[in-house]
Amino acid sequence: MDPAAIERTMHGVAASLGVAPRDQGLVNVGERLTVHPGGVILLHFDGAEYALRLPAHPRWAQTIAGFGKVLPAVGLDELPSVASPAEVDEYIETGGETGRLLVGLARVADSPCTAARRAIAARRLDRRPGRAR
Repeated sequence: MDPAAIERTMHGVAASLGVAPRDQGLVNVGERLTVHPGGVILLHFDGAEYALRLPAHPRWAQTIAGFGKVLPAVGLDELPSVASPAEVDEYIETGGETGRLLVGLARVADSPCTAARRAIAARRLDRRPGRAR
């Protein structure tokens, strides 16, 4: 995929999460994550019927459930899936300095059921007659 296509795609992901360049301050993007039994973590996007299952270690699931907050970040440039920890650190640092890493402060839902009810209610509101899509 070419860099321009990757950037367009990632801008779409960023918009559906509500994240922004860090020079705009830390934006509160609301409840975006749910932690389910067995350490399954789901990331919820605006306008999406389904959530993204995040690969997670059970300790990370327990930690974010305890803190109740996460800092999601969306990079606008390609990062290989086999990047080393040092390459990831450099990507984050460079992206933050150049405005190519978009971030926000997300809350972890009190319970998976609460998040699901809110998502269903939001979809119903969007489907009311006369609502622009």
